[in-house]
Amino acid sequence: MRLSLSTLRDLPDALKPGYDAAAHGVGILHLDVGAFHRAHQAIYTDAALAAQGGDWRIVGVSLRSTEIVDALAAQDGHFTLTERGGGPDQTHVIV
Repeated sequence: MRLSLSTLRDLPDALKPGYDAAAHGVGILHLDVGAFHRAHQAIYTDAALAAQGGDWRIVGVSLRSTEIVDALAAQDGHFTLTERGGGPDQTHVIV
């Protein structure tokens, strides 16, 4: 199953984001959507939206290659992030 807006509802509740992305606007433009950004800035922004809401969703722009952009576009911009260390693994869907 490919992650997307239409398959998000089929995921276990523990994986689903803690907010409705469509209810929040964009407030951040990030240049380059590489792994470091997705593993750090995106997860913290996602947590902030889940806790407090607001128009702080991220639009990513790639200046080098369309590879990551194309992969994310095929998943409606969604991706999963698994945190490891200091306890059980925790997987999150980032929208």
